[in-house]
Amino acid sequence: MELKRIFLVALVVVLALGLGWVTFLWHPEAGRTPAHRELALAEAPRGGDFVLDSNRGPVALKDLRGHLVDTLPHGTSPQRTVQILRNLLETRDDV
Repeated sequence: MELKRIFLVALVVVLALGLGWVTFLWHPEAGRTPAHRELALAEAPRGGDFVLDSNRGPVALKDLRGHLVDTLPHGTSPQRTVQILRNLLETRDDV
């Protein structure tokens, strides 16, 4: 029984020392391997004229500036639409 206790105490001490070393002393070198190199990110998309074709002809986004545009899925109830709009107005300062 005493041997088990000594083994468990030694195991806890070794694990605590290992955890302390990993937490405070281990500093892996970034860029040392291909897996650690920084990823090249794509350029952010640029905005511009956005035109969709509709059954009434082309619709440009610039023509709708200042208007409320419904982008909710078809079948959204009027009550849900009002709730979404209220949430938007409460959370946004520039709307």
